[in-house]
Amino acid sequence: MQANSRQLTLFDRDGKELGNMGPKDLYNQPVFSPDAKRVAVIKADLEKETNDLWIVDIASGNRTCSAFVRSRTTTRGSLRRFHARMP
Repeated sequence: MQANSRQLTLFDRDGKELGNMGPKDLYNQPVFSPDAKRVAVIKADLEKETNDLWIVDIASGNRTCSAFVRSRTTTRGSLRRFHARMP
């Protein structure tokens, strides 16, 4: 996992690093909230085989898991089923 882990890092408009948000992990597709106070990010959980939606508060660094999404390949191998549940 370490080889694929990523650090969520904030930069200002000039490219100056402002700080990190939480530990390195398997993050994908970060998106700012409209008010730029939070970041939504997909975080892979290899043990549970899920891709979870996390909300990170930028000021505090607190993270909240909002949904768990599990995908499975059918026996035909061509279709994927997705199951989501809220915590």
